[in-house]
Amino acid sequence: MKAIKFIIVVLILALFYSCDEDPTAVGDGLTRPNLEIKKIDSFADSLIQTSISYLDTLQLGNATRLLLGRHKGIESSFLIKFFPFEPTMPDSVKNAVKDKNLVVTSAWIEFHTGYIFGDSNSVLDFSGFRVTQDWLFSKVTRYNINDIQYAEDIITNTQFTDSTFTIYLNNESVLKWIECAYDTSLKENHGLYFKASTNTDKILGFNAFIPELLSIEEYAAKFPKLKIIYQKPGSFTDTVTVTSVSDVHVVEGSIPTASPDNIYVMGGIPTRTSLKFDLSTLPKYAGIHKATLELNVDSITTKNGSPTSNSIAVELFESNSQRKVYKSFETLELKRDGNKFAGDITRFVQRWANGLKNEGIRLSLYDEFISAAIIALKGSNAVESLRPKITIIYSENK
Repeated sequence: MKAIKFIIVVLILALFYSCDEDPTAVGDGLTRPNLEIKKIDSFADSLIQTSISYLDTLQLGNATRLLLGRHKGIESSFLIKFFPFEPTMPDSVKNAVKDKNLVVTSAWIEFHTGYIFGDSNSVLDFSGFRVTQDWLFSKVTRYNINDIQYAEDIITNTQFTDSTFTIYLNNESVLKWIECAYDTSLKENHGLYFKASTNTDKILGFNAFIPELLSIEEYAAKFPKLKIIYQKPGSFTDTVTVTSVSDVHVVEGSIPTASPDNIYVMGGIPTRTSLKFDLSTLPKYAGIHKATLELNVDSITTKNGSPTSNSIAVELFESNSQRKVYKSFETLELKRDGNKFAGDITRFVQRWANGLKNEGIRLSLYDEFISAAIIALKGSNAVESLRPKITIIYSENK
């Protein structure tokens, strides 16, 4: 029996000490003999902290939502392209095009809405301009969207019913898109540029085209659809439905300046925040049992959308000065409860304790690809009781 107890003790001790062999291991609440549990509280210990919000770059070509409109200093526009081509179009259309006998009698785009930023009763006025140059969804950002060349507005009417937004288009323009499928020398089909007018005061979100989801019926059914009624006079009339082949939205705006004590995370643009605590008092190779981060919301300045943006992504900076995060490390999450975002960042603090240089963390909206929300948080210059708070429970060998 004594031999068995001795073996068990050896195995337990081996388990404890093996934690130090992994440079990214987390304390997991295990306490070795002769270890003292201690606590760091950024409020009680008056830790030095710094936080700053900054505009970053985000390519939105793979976003699942297209945003259009203006609200609270935020503006979103988007590019979209449909390409009616074989086998979408039957041979009869090809022959009619060649004979110059095809006529488009009606054409419209159906968008499915699933997001709103602002008052639903506010105005959404916009144009759909005919684009006159090639563009690539993976290259369009807020830095070059204003370089896009476009011509006339080809929207003739709009209709909104329940969750579907219907936009009617100029028939002759759509006919040229069909003709381009059979005569590439025309080079007329570069799609549309949707841009809100200055009297608009809300942003709507439409389901975007995602190639990876094309085979999933419930998603594909809500992709933007171009519907065309066409005819060859005296011969046939038919309708075709074409799914968009490319789209990208671009969000423009700036960081609010009315509340200098605040930091921000904002969708689309995006706005992100660098946050760093001076943890020089944390012993090297300390075992981190629990580390939590809390952020207070400025509910007056915060402007959320529907569905709401209620999660903040937390990533480790590899270089704060270059705004570069570790891509190979996990992303942690802070969730909102009332007027506070909070979450577990134990893994990050353990990495710092194990020797990784503390360059701070990056905060961003978890849904920044599909949101226009402005989430205002109290920063490091706010009154102490409202500043970001880190709490660390750790043990060190005595």
